[in-house]
Amino acid sequence: MSEYLDALQAAADGISGIEAAAAGSGSARLTTELTAALTLLDAARTALSQRISTLPGTTSPGTVTALNSELAAIGNARTQLGNALGDVGAESTVATVAGIAAARHSLEAALQAARALETQAP
Repeated sequence: MSEYLDALQAAADGISGIEAAAAGSGSARLTTELTAALTLLDAARTALSQRISTLPGTTSPGTVTALNSELAAIGNARTQLGNALGDVGAESTVATVAGIAAARHSLEAALQAARALETQAP
């Protein structure tokens, strides 16, 4: 699970940095940073999907549900970042910053859930 946690943490760190710089960044830089964050989210989503696909049949239903919830949170964050990227093109700074903040909140929820599962793992 550490590969997934590392990928998720990298995405969260990247989004936090973008959020801090969003108001003062030019649209070209912000577009580049958002695209990079989307790539990091895709890596986290891929790592978690692989983890889910290799779970043993004895995995508790609660764990499977929690992992699927994390996958949904990553999907939400990706959608929110995609929307923020569209807002950059529309020159809507307030909407861009709001989208980035929403994505960060989704990832923070996924990270908390992942860390909780990590502590429960045998």
